[in-house]
Amino acid sequence: MPQSVLDAARRATEKAPNSGAAWRGLGLALQEDGAFAEAFEAYGRALAIDPNDHQVALALAICAGQLGLRDEALVLANHYVQAQPSDQIGQVTLVNALLGLEIGRAHV
Repeated sequence: MPQSVLDAARRATEKAPNSGAAWRGLGLALQEDGAFAEAFEAYGRALAIDPNDHQVALALAICAGQLGLRDEALVLANHYVQAQPSDQIGQVTLVNALLGLEIGRAHV
């Protein structure tokens, strides 16, 4: 991920700290950069602002899986699958969390 994209995403959260979309964008940029712990924090902020953003819950589940946070990944993936039961990415994420497998990248 180019540094300029990360910088722009960080500036967006500074300018609009109460914007779930800004935190979601930062989470995505950090996740794409492999900074899963920071992405997990950014997605957490986004979900706190907009608890109905199920895509963020899925991204959080994926980051939790990457960080080895199996219980968190399981809860978040289950939350997503309950809201989006026909989404195959959510189903795979939930199964991976149940099995304790590494979870792949999000597409939010």
